[in-house]
Amino acid sequence: MNSIIEQLDKALYNAVSGNTSAFDTYINFMEIRDSLEEHIATLKSHAMDEAVRYNGQVHMGYEVKVAAVGGRYNYDHIPEVVELKRQLKNLEALHQTAFKHLEKGVSMVDEDGVQVEPATYKPNGLSIILKQAY
Repeated sequence: MNSIIEQLDKALYNAVSGNTSAFDTYINFMEIRDSLEEHIATLKSHAMDEAVRYNGQVHMGYEVKVAAVGGRYNYDHIPEVVELKRQLKNLEALHQTAFKHLEKGVSMVDEDGVQVEPATYKPNGLSIILKQAY
C-alpha cells in the first residue's frame, strides 16, 4: 500500500515542480479518486462485518469504533411545512430576480409598489469540470 502512496506523492511532486503536466496529473488523480470511491463503496459492507470484531480495539494503528450515524427528519408529509417551503422558494426567487434586475440598472417593485430587496450574490471560485469524451 505504501508504494501506491509513494507513487502518488512522486506524481504530485513532478506535476508541482513542472516536470510533468499538472493538468494531466490532475485528470489522472481524478480517475484514481473515482475508481477508489467505487471500490470503497463495494468493499464497505464486507469490511463492516470484520470491523465489528475489532470494535473498541486498535487495528493497524487505528482505533476502531462501529456506531450508528445520525439520521434525517422528513417533513414532506406535513402539508404546512410543504406549503411554507414552497412559499420560501418563491420568495427567494423573487429576491434573486430583483438582484438580476439591479445588475441591469433596474429596480424591482412588488405588486404594492414596494421596492423588492435584492438578494446578495457571492460567486464561487473557478472549477475544473471534466466529462468523459467517447
